[in-house]
Amino acid sequence: MSCPTEFIQLMHKFLDEEITDTEKAKLREHINKCDSCNQHFQELKKSIAFVQSTSHIQAPGDDFTLKVMQNLPKENKTVGVKRWFSNHPILTAASLFLLLMTEFRLAALSSLL
Repeated sequence: MSCPTEFIQLMHKFLDEEITDTEKAKLREHINKCDSCNQHFQELKKSIAFVQSTSHIQAPGDDFTLKVMQNLPKENKTVGVKRWFSNHPILTAASLFLLLMTEFRLAALSSLL
């Protein structure tokens, strides 16, 4: 489809019911001439109809989400620790700094004794 994006935008405006009468006439005229845009427009309309037809579908039971969450595999402990370190970089850096400074002080004290 090598048509200007203007017609794609008009299609979306039409489907969103935000199109003016002048724009609607312009779009219809183009769609009647351009097979590619006509096909694209029909596919958009089918997609919207499909989504609207599935709007009544609901998950089975009230506790569906809970059951799904309980059946997920348990997280590995190392993954949890790594996530904590990546989510708290300042605390990680501060802890590492304190650990290194403590080691340095202990090494300095032991060399004095």
